[in-house]
Amino acid sequence: MLRTRVSAISIGVAFVIIVLELSGLWAGRQLERAMQSSLAWGQESTLSLEFDGLLVRAAGEGVSAILTSSPEFAEESAKAIAAAGERLRALEARDWAQGDETGLRAPLRALQNKILSRLEAALRPIEEISAAPVEAPLEAAEAVYAYEEDLDRLRELVAGLEQAMAASIGAEVDRWRSIGDLLAAARLLALTSLVVVLTHLLQRRVVAPLSDLSAAAQKVSCGDFTTKVVVAGDGEIGRLQQDFNGMTARLDEYCEEARDREASLRDALERAEAANAAKSAFVASVSHELRTPMHGVMGTADMLLRGGLDEAARRGVMTIRSSSEALLTIINDVLDLSRLEAGRMEIQFAPVCLRGLVAECAALVASRASQRGLRLETQVDDAAPEWFVGDGGRVRQILMNLLGNATKFTECGVIELSVGVSGPQGGLLRFEVTDTGPGIPEEAVARIFQPFEQADSSIARQHGGTGLGLAISSRLAHAMGGDLIAQNRPQGGAQFLLTLPATPCDAPETTAAAPGIPEGEFRGHVLVVEDHPVNQALAEAMLAELGCTCELAGDGAVAIEVLAARNFDLILMDCQMPNVDGFTATRAIRASEVEGGSRQTIIAMTAGAMQHDREAALASGMDDFLAKPFTLDQMREVLSHWLPVRV
Repeated sequence: MLRTRVSAISIGVAFVIIVLELSGLWAGRQLERAMQSSLAWGQESTLSLEFDGLLVRAAGEGVSAILTSSPEFAEESAKAIAAAGERLRALEARDWAQGDETGLRAPLRALQNKILSRLEAALRPIEEISAAPVEAPLEAAEAVYAYEEDLDRLRELVAGLEQAMAASIGAEVDRWRSIGDLLAAARLLALTSLVVVLTHLLQRRVVAPLSDLSAAAQKVSCGDFTTKVVVAGDGEIGRLQQDFNGMTARLDEYCEEARDREASLRDALERAEAANAAKSAFVASVSHELRTPMHGVMGTADMLLRGGLDEAARRGVMTIRSSSEALLTIINDVLDLSRLEAGRMEIQFAPVCLRGLVAECAALVASRASQRGLRLETQVDDAAPEWFVGDGGRVRQILMNLLGNATKFTECGVIELSVGVSGPQGGLLRFEVTDTGPGIPEEAVARIFQPFEQADSSIARQHGGTGLGLAISSRLAHAMGGDLIAQNRPQGGAQFLLTLPATPCDAPETTAAAPGIPEGEFRGHVLVVEDHPVNQALAEAMLAELGCTCELAGDGAVAIEVLAARNFDLILMDCQMPNVDGFTATRAIRASEVEGGSRQTIIAMTAGAMQHDREAALASGMDDFLAKPFTLDQMREVLSHWLPVRV
């Protein structure tokens, strides 16, 4: 043990001095006192070093506990911090017993107490780590290592105390050296021997190992947890070195485990993303496959309604038409939900006329409300802005869903849409939709905004619906930075509250009115590229109704051959076809136009209704986009941009 060796050397030197200086017993005793002071200072230095080492250990174990939520590390950290406190109390006891003649111990102890208290406070979150992990572990770990901010000042005080004590001991030795020339040589030899031996011993047993330990700790702080130090002996420093090596080994194991967990999480994330992409592709595929036959049904019904039908036949076709529209609404809801879950729903902010938006929604619902004997009322607070910045289409979609539900589930009474402002400086728009219907069961309020959920299955059987409308509305509200909540009114009925951030703005500059859709027939010969026979016949009938002639091509390869022989006024191009699809055919047509030839107008006519479908069509070189199913009026509107009207 280092302490035993130091004591043995000191006793031996004192014995030599007593033998040599029997006549100078009093002087020898004073010299021995000076040596004892030097020994005491060595012990005090050892305690200070142990205190510093225990702080490092406590911080290391504490950070490990924070990052891994390990009670074992928390216990080791608590032991280390308790041991550091014991060392500090021992140092304070020595100060009280020996005094502070240099005046440097008091600020040193104060700083040590401050560092200890700061580290204890930073490690306090791990006391209950077995019950719950530490919140914000990275910030907690940084707080633990914040105690190092005072280390430089601590080392300055220790160095100053060392210098003061060295000076004090040197002065004591010099003073007693002057007692006699006869004792000076022997005393000098004894003291020199003691200093040399102690210095060598401290250098070999304390300073050098601690320097290695400090360098290793610096590497660990930079993230190299494989660092090890050579264990020198089995004393205090040796045990400290062993503990340090054990700590770095455990840290390296935890880092390896963390890397393995990170790799597992990354693989899981990749699998989840792949599954989500597969789901999106499936939804898009199902939407395409449903829209293709629906286009035939809805288009045919639309054309039949324009013909001469008797009343019974007209009612039947109207039933087909309304049922198809209901199915299309369900498909659109599924697509919207898929976009929202994938984070692909685009919110387009632009100036919106608030009162115009409310009036439009009321007008769309008024007819159905009147048929059910309901009174529809609207009210806009005078404090609400005339114009605000928002996505008018999405706000309209939410309001129409809320008003549609209120109309569906209310048997009699009043439906009210009111708009006001709230929040700091009126920065929030509040849309309230209330009704006098049956209300919402309390147990259903918490889940009513979940997909495919409805408040009451019996009501769902009575009124229909998929349970997607409120889920989509809630997610749209959140996507626009707002919220949608549901509650029951005390006097009966349900209340839905939509809040949206709304920045007031000026009305957009007035532009020239767009020309209306022409009602006459068009002049043009159209090539219809479509593989579905029903949709071929429907496109041919619609074009004939609009005054156009047409030719049919069953896929992109046939279209390319036909266009090589003659030009058309316009091409309606399906995108998903066997052999050569519409995208490939369009690129081939555009390439042939570069080599020489007039540019053909190509309009995408596809069942792909996603935004990326439109972008893909335009990127391939198409000029416009017409999503199936479409009506005769929708086709008329698109053709009006590209074909002249027959005079």
